[in-house]
Amino acid sequence: MAVCRSGETESSASIQDADKPPLDGRLGKFMVILHPNDEAALPTLQQTFATGVALNHLGNNGDVAFITFCGER
Repeated sequence: MAVCRSGETESSASIQDADKPPLDGRLGKFMVILHPNDEAALPTLQQTFATGVALNHLGNNGDVAFITFCGER
């Protein structure tokens, strides 16, 4: 997973860490790139950032290649 925030890029292995982006409380817009098999991260993001938007990005074979989640605090 990668978190992009206002010109910054951070990598993190877990979206569950409250002291790491995007859950660390910093203000601003962010985008998270998720693997489609990451079943825990997307619900966590959707609960924490209710107005956020998740988009599926399809590969050439029509399967979901990755998911982006955009939100703002």
